[in-house]
Order: sequence, then C-alpha cells, then structure tokens
Amino acid sequence: MTEHEAMQKAEFALQMGAIYGALARAFGPVKDNLVEGRALRELRRLEANGPEGTVSLSSLSEVEERELQDLEPLMAERLRLFEKGRCPPYESSYRDETDPLKDVLMADVAGFYRAFGLIPRGELPDHLVSELEFMGVLCLQEARATLAGEEEAAAVVRDALRKFMTDHLGRWVGRFRDAIQKEARVSLYPLLADVLVELVEAEKVRLGVPPGANRTETQHGGVAG
Repeated sequence: MTEHEAMQKAEFALQMGAIYGALARAFGPVKDNLVEGRALRELRRLEANGPEGTVSLSSLSEVEERELQDLEPLMAERLRLFEKGRCPPYESSYRDETDPLKDVLMADVAGFYRAFGLIPRGELPDHLVSELEFMGVLCLQEARATLAGEEEAAAVVRDALRKFMTDHLGRWVGRFRDAIQKEARVSLYPLLADVLVELVEAEKVRLGVPPGANRTETQHGGVAG
C-alpha cells in the first residue's frame, strides 16, 4: 500500500468514526447532545468536509428549526420513544426468538467490547449508543494503525468491524428505523434513523460484508420479543 493509499483509507475510516460518534450523541440524551442543534451541526459539518463517498447527511437540513429551538418536546419524544418502550434502542428487542444468538446476544456483544478493552458506560451492551460508540472507536483504531503502517493490526480491527456489523449492528437498525417512522411525532428522529441505516449500508460495502449476510430491512416487521 502506498502512502497516498494509506492516507485515503485512514481518512475514510476517520470520517466514518466521526459519524458513528456524532450519531451516538444525537441519539443520546437531548440536554447533553442536542442543545442549540450541536449534534446536527456536527453531522452537517462532517458531510461538508468529509471525503467523497461517505454517507449523505443532507436530509438533516429538513429538520424544522422550531424542533431545535424548544427542547422540551424533543425530550418528551425521546422519553416516549426510547425509554417508555415505543421504539426501544436495544438490539435484543429486534431479534426473533428463533434467532440462535438471541440467548447469548448480550454476552456476545460484551465480548467484542472486552476484546478491545472497552466497557459500556451507563447503558447495556446492546444499546444503540453503546454499539455506535464501539464502531466509532474501532474506526479510529483502524485509522491509527493504517497511518502507522501497521497493516496487520489494521486488518484485525477491520475484521472486528466486519464481524460486529454482520452479527449485530447491521441486523437490527432497519427494524429500529421502521419502528421510529411508525411512532415518531417529530421529524428529527426519523431523519436520524434514515442516516443511521444509510451509514450501515455504506459500511457494509466498505467492510466487504457479503450480500445477504445480514439485513437492515424489516421483513418480519415491528419489535421482536
């Protein structure tokens, strides 16, 4: 790999890592992450300054300014959707009972985190924010290894990204998005969910996830369990 190619790969990984992190913050507590539209501005900045070929974030410009000027409705909506069970942001809520990984899902997710010395803070391992933050951290590790010329280390990280996408994140975010689109009363969260699914699909291509290895659509519909 030439120095230029390594720089391009690292830049792309950094971009994806930043988007994972920004989305994790956007789906997090409103007071911490959406004050004055900070999370949305960060996502728009990433689209404007990022390399060609990353996920499009232009749909977020459709968010009505009044939704960001008054945070009380957003806080109430997040509570209704994510904490009162209308659209639970947990992978285990969207895995069918017949799924062979269902009973060991939490341990499997936590095993990925432990392998890289990470521990979720304040949430269960299968929470959307935890999974997005994990993917973001791995993207940063991939970029560092690539820039340092440590191709073997970079390959190990990419393999973990690919496996986690195949076994976990890529298997449920489509069903989560569909639940939000059905239940939401404001425009922000459906648009964020669209960006989330677009990111996952782009990463499947970058990471070489085989077609059909997992899916983001919801052919079973609704929340499992």
